Amino acid sequence: MKADSREELAEQTVKVSDALGSEGNVAKPADSLYRLKQGSGRQLQFNKSVVLNVVILRKNDGKVEDVYTYDYGIKPGDFEIHAGDKILLDDEEYAKVGTTLPTKASFEPLDRIQVEVETLNFGEYPENKVRISGYPPRLLGCGEELDDMGTVKEKAEKNGVLVQKRYGVEGLPKLLTCNENTLLTKVKEYDASEMRDDDLLDDWRIVNTWWANFKEGKKLEHDEETIRNLGRKIFRELVRRGKLTFHPESLSENALNFLETLLEYEADTRGFILKDAELIGDAKKKAIVRARPFEFDGFHSLAGTDGKVWGWVRFGFTKENTPEGIKASKDVFIRIDGDDFKKLRKYHWITDSEKEQWWPGKSKLYFHPIREFVPYSGKHKIDVPSDHQGYVKGMFIEEQVGAYEAHNESDITDVKLSVLPLDAKANAEIKKWRSLSRQGLEKYDPNKLPVGFFHLANHFRGETAHMDFRFKFLGGQEARGFTIAHQKPGVIKEPIKTLAQASKISNPQDSKYWKFTPDSGAGQHVMAFQKGKMPLKWLTMVRNVEEPGGVGATKEYPGVFFGVDWGLMFPGVLEGGRFGTSKPDFREFFLYGSDFKGRLVFRLVENRPDWEKSGDENLIWQGWMAKDQTPYIMTAKARRERSYIPPEGVSGLPPQLEAKVPAELRWWTPEVKTKDEAFELMDKTRKIFMDNDYIGEGVEYALTKDGEYRLHYFWAKGLKTVKDLKNKDFVLRLRMDGVENTCYFGDNPYALQEGMSLTGVAKDTPGDAPKGEWFDYEGVLPPEHSAAPHTKFSTNVEIISRGRFNSVEQKDGKFIVCFKGGMLSGRFLMEKESGDFDRWRLQKI
Repeated sequence: MKADSREELAEQTVKVSDALGSEGNVAKPADSLYRLKQGSGRQLQFNKSVVLNVVILRKNDGKVEDVYTYDYGIKPGDFEIHAGDKILLDDEEYAKVGTTLPTKASFEPLDRIQVEVETLNFGEYPENKVRISGYPPRLLGCGEELDDMGTVKEKAEKNGVLVQKRYGVEGLPKLLTCNENTLLTKVKEYDASEMRDDDLLDDWRIVNTWWANFKEGKKLEHDEETIRNLGRKIFRELVRRGKLTFHPESLSENALNFLETLLEYEADTRGFILKDAELIGDAKKKAIVRARPFEFDGFHSLAGTDGKVWGWVRFGFTKENTPEGIKASKDVFIRIDGDDFKKLRKYHWITDSEKEQWWPGKSKLYFHPIREFVPYSGKHKIDVPSDHQGYVKGMFIEEQVGAYEAHNESDITDVKLSVLPLDAKANAEIKKWRSLSRQGLEKYDPNKLPVGFFHLANHFRGETAHMDFRFKFLGGQEARGFTIAHQKPGVIKEPIKTLAQASKISNPQDSKYWKFTPDSGAGQHVMAFQKGKMPLKWLTMVRNVEEPGGVGATKEYPGVFFGVDWGLMFPGVLEGGRFGTSKPDFREFFLYGSDFKGRLVFRLVENRPDWEKSGDENLIWQGWMAKDQTPYIMTAKARRERSYIPPEGVSGLPPQLEAKVPAELRWWTPEVKTKDEAFELMDKTRKIFMDNDYIGEGVEYALTKDGEYRLHYFWAKGLKTVKDLKNKDFVLRLRMDGVENTCYFGDNPYALQEGMSLTGVAKDTPGDAPKGEWFDYEGVLPPEHSAAPHTKFSTNVEIISRGRFNSVEQKDGKFIVCFKGGMLSGRFLMEKESGDFDRWRLQKI
């Protein structure tokens, strides 16, 4: 912070001193270096303090001649003094506060002096007794007034240096309030959620002091890991309550380092990639605008489109950041119209042309003010998809960053489309639960989670790991699930003891470490073990470390739990069915998470001697993500065997299919009274599904493939007024799994209305792009280039729409494609036509 006058320096000094975690500030000439050691004469240090008007109770000779210390005190006022602090002098009762630092100043008992302290401890004992102390007690000089306990407490609280303590029987501290003695003795049992707001703030100050002492090499009661874990608990609760705004620009070097350290653990893994992230880092851009509201609280990682990590942001309204004329909201956003967009431009820095490019035709947008920006001091960069802007999932600011799922700035839902799209209600419910942040899930009451909520977590013990699959069982009173042996042998080279280590290798897509991934498919079966009944609290345990010897740990190593995915699960086959039916050797679940989507299957199979660590049991479970999404009860085998009916109230279908069952055929309702009746209704439903291609070979309604797309516009200069000459092409490029497909159209695909179609020709663009690859090329082609539409004129090549897409292959060469981002947004049917050429019809649906 820069001050151009004495008044500015005074104002900024007060602001810095009032910030949580601040020990004061240092002022120096703007052109000089900051020196860690004082004494250069060009630096001034300001600390929080309070001046006490006290009386000398006793004069003490020092170890050096003519140097003294003084016992000093104050009047008791309305407080009952602790017996050990009562001093009677000339028939007046005083409360001893402490002893001054050595000084050459000479005073006598009953002289009044002024003492300055940076911390004032106010201790409350049983029977309403009080004792008080201050540190470091610097003698300033003569005084005239004399404070009492009430005055001293009030002044210290106002100046931010009061530390209140409460003690139990025989002076031993109890976990009643935030004080250093409590934290020292009860640090492992500390529960931040039980603290009052003022106690929690005081604990935050104390743990910041411990961290500063640790960084300065001072001897402490606890080690670095203990201090950091305590800080995480306090920080997490402060963020959850939302009553404290951190001011990174006002923090000391150690306090800022501590905040950054905690954010590396506690920040939500949803992050933002913005082309103008630098403007946020420079405190110019003070808000972001989105087509959809970003409803997640807490801090989120921020990176630029070049991959540079800038730090963390938190959104929300405060008195300081609410724009003039705007009504603040309890949410982290407000809805704005076109006029608001222009008025707020100095906050979001988005031009009208960028608005039209990113959100064409949008009249309503969402304004998210930045509450805090915390800078990242490292130099780490991440891999960013080409020209991507928006938020990402699974973004970790650490030495190694996991892969993430990118979401573009569009209003299209990120739920993968299928042959049978989800209805609005099911879509909203699925999105709600799979979009919970880590912080949100940790603080959620597990009793209020919906039946079917599932959680997948990596569970580390030393150099070994497995995956825990848990879900809220029918009735909502317990959790059930499976242990999945998904680790590849020997890939973890060192014991995993911390959440930081766990997060680096917990990307669920990483096939280097894990055999069981969202895309591993039916070809990758993994060994599994069925879990017993479990308390619901396991469903919210997404970041936890159990000490050695505890639940989930070994004698030597801690148990480290790191959640990788969660959301809603719809059961297909459970342990027991209706009317006494059962399927004891088979389980089926339809998952709707952020990464794991589709049909998860477990089957009991005969054990084999060559299977490692499979035990001595004759039968073991194997699990896999099935390619065929047909629910078991709709298969020909199930209809032949007639052995299983789901429990009452459970259809055994994913929501897309359940919605297609006619009301009179719903076998899961109470009106169905017999097993035979239920089987008959299932048989009739299967026929409807088969007749309408809702199920069957090749239909993947629950799983999709995704990739990037570009829409190029080729047009020849000078030909716009020349009739009957080819002067333009619209080229749609789809890139998926490293393979690019190209289709040429004569008209613009994004101009299609619902029900309209275009026919194009699938072919590669001839020749090489003048620079780079055709996929991202923009420029001018000379007439002689083989990709130019005319040989006498130069050709402009522009990308007029870009983004991502999801596709689902149906029968007979048909695809359902959902484009997300840019002007080509929405659902399309791509169908191959018959004939001599590779012709495709693109229809807006």
